[in-house]
Amino acid sequence: MNNRRSQSYDRTGPALRSEGFVFFKGDVLNTEWVDKLAKEFAATLSSNKMTINQLRAFYHEFLRIKELTERDDKTWIVSLKLLKAKASYRASSSSTKIPQKFVDFITELVNGIGSDSKKLSDACLVIEALVAYFEKPRQN
Repeated sequence: MNNRRSQSYDRTGPALRSEGFVFFKGDVLNTEWVDKLAKEFAATLSSNKMTINQLRAFYHEFLRIKELTERDDKTWIVSLKLLKAKASYRASSSSTKIPQKFVDFITELVNGIGSDSKKLSDACLVIEALVAYFEKPRQN
């Protein structure tokens, strides 16, 4: 198979290959994303020069949007979809560049959530697991 996506994700585990990111099985979170897959993908992000601060910024955005659902604020769906644009912008910014793999991750996670507030809560757990497993560069 010679497509760009499968080549890009070969090092990051089976749920990240050509079929894309598989976050949900129906309405249920793929629990590997708060365990093994989160650990693998966090290592991939770390090795691709993403910083913990960049990752935390997205985690805090997800939590902020989750709070909107708890207040029954209907703007949460727009805010959620805007995360795709924010990720894309940060990937192209020279000062805060994030890996394209993370843009793809955010895009597919947001698409998987759709307008389901329960899935948004589950997605917050996925991002929290990434933050927890993220490896900081070693200091000499």
